[in-house]
Order: sequence, then C-alpha cells, then structure tokens
Amino acid sequence: MSADTTRQVSQALQSAHDWRLLLADSEATNQDRKRFQAWLAEDPTHEQAYQDAENFWSALGTVTATDLDSSL
Repeated sequence: MSADTTRQVSQALQSAHDWRLLLADSEATNQDRKRFQAWLAEDPTHEQAYQDAENFWSALGTVTATDLDSSL
C-alpha cells in the first residue's frame, strides 16, 4: 500500500469515527444524515471505513470497567 493510499484510508477511518459519534448523538439532524450519506457515496473506501468504525465501537461496548482496571 502506498503512503498516499495509507493516508487516504487513515483519513477515511478518522472521518468514519467522527460520523459515528455525530450520528449516535440524539441531536443529530436529518441534514447530518444526508451529509453522511453524501460522504459515503463520495468514495468506496468510506463505506468500509464506516463499517470498521462501527465494529470498533461495538467491540468497545463489551469492555467493562474491570477489563480496564486489570489492564492498568
């Protein structure tokens, strides 16, 4: 993978996490959702990046305080 491709994927993943957090907020608007759909349609890597972000947050949801305490 080239440096440009790596940077593009990294930026897409960061944006995907930002979208995930925005859309999970109860104050997300229909305009936010439309902008998100436009972002997904911009580039094929965006959909995979968003799926990766979803998987990350789903896995994080299974972490407990005990898990965190034991890792410190």
